[in-house]
Amino acid sequence: MAAEIGVGEQLLGRWVRQARDDGGDNGAVLDADERAELERLRKENAELRLDRQFLKKAAAFFASEQNP
Repeated sequence: MAAEIGVGEQLLGRWVRQARDDGGDNGAVLDADERAELERLRKENAELRLDRQFLKKAAAFFASEQNP
């Protein structure tokens, strides 16, 4: 999971421990603006992941073209 989101395992473990110590979400509920922002950020994140995958493949392709 840590690699999927681009953080170290220790950092992710600290975040999980902190969330457990804080009692989870503390009953916080997102309002409509926060939900909209969260949805926008999730879409942006998905697009950026696709862009990153494409660029990795393109870089590999061009690297292989340089070294036949």
